Formats: sequence, C-alpha cells, structure tokens
Amino acid sequence: ENKQCGVEGTLSISNDTGISWTQIGLPAIDTGQFHYNCYIEVDPSKPNTIYLGSRDLFKSTDGGITWKNLTNNWYLENGRWRFSTRNASSHSDQHAIAISSANPNFVIIGNDGGVSRSIDAGTTFESINSTLSLSQLNSLSSHPNNPNLTCSGTQDNGVIIRINNTNQWKEFITGDSGNCYITLIGGEEYYFTSYIQGYLYRFRGSNQ
Repeated sequence: ENKQCGVEGTLSISNDTGISWTQIGLPAIDTGQFHYNCYIEVDPSKPNTIYLGSRDLFKSTDGGITWKNLTNNWYLENGRWRFSTRNASSHSDQHAIAISSANPNFVIIGNDGGVSRSIDAGTTFESINSTLSLSQLNSLSSHPNNPNLTCSGTQDNGVIIRINNTNQWKEFITGDSGNCYITLIGGEEYYFTSYIQGYLYRFRGSNQ
C-alpha cells in the first residue's frame, strides 16, 4: 500500500503498487505550508499507521481516516489554524522523519528547531540539540564599542545575543527574525530587529 500527500491538502492511497490511486480527505491536517514542508512516512511494521509532517507532525493509526496532532504548535479554532507553543512537544515546521525498522516506537524528526526524538511512537518528544552547535543566521551585528557583544537574526529561531566574553547565546525574540542591529543613541545601547511581514522592533539595553 502506497501513500502520498499533495499540495492541495489531499491524501492518495494505492493498493496496487501505484497503478491506481484513491483520494481521501485530510479533515484534521494543517495544510498551511504543504508547499514548503510536507512529508509522509508509514510505520514499517503497521501499514495503517501513517506519520505526516506539515507545520506539525500528525499521526493516523487507521489508514488516514482520523489524525492526531503530535507536536501541537498549531491548533484549529473557528476553522482557522492558530499558532501557540504552550503545549508544543517539538518545534514547528517539520522537514524530516526516521522510524526505526527494528523498533518502530523509536522516531526521530527534524524541523526548523533542530532534531527531536521519541521512544513511544510520537506520544512524547525530547530535544537532542544539546550537542549540536548550529543555527541558520541571516544577519549579524556587533556592538560599536564592544566586539564581544554580538546579535543575530535567525530563521525561525528568533533574535539571539552572544553573551559577553562567552561562547553562549541567548534568545530574546522568538520566530522568524531578519536583520538585527546594535547601536548607541545618546550614549544608550539600542537593538533594532525585524520580523516577517515587515515588522520592526526597538529594544533598549543589553538585558532585553
């Protein structure tokens, strides 16, 4: 049995190795970014158990008839998907998944926040980013008088500041961040940052 997802928010199933396909709906799937991040994977030991990645990771155990949101960054309200990380178990925007053939309860997912691991078939996830020193930086600015103080905008991981005289960074704005700029105005330190859809923000002081 083969399965595939499409950009229009449909799921197609074939029982004859892809010769013919039957299209079924996706009633509870967030299709907001199917053009950007979308994958589908079948449990190697249970053909009716399907994992589907979009902005969140969804799972079906009945061949795609019903679905459960496993990562919970987005929730459906009045017919619209809304963003909230309060109940999220991993980062938004799913891009990759690997299921162990020896133990299908062992699942690893990759998303805009890095890598997360589940040992209970997606019921819970834990981040395994602690040993990964990586981020997608899209801007970099140094303090005009202190080259050890740096800020950067990142793709979907906020604005981050390098803590003075260390190799550690802290995030002070979440989401998709663009340019970040540090300057002095009247002797005071200011941070200017940008966000999607053209939003600009100004912060005063390095503790912001």
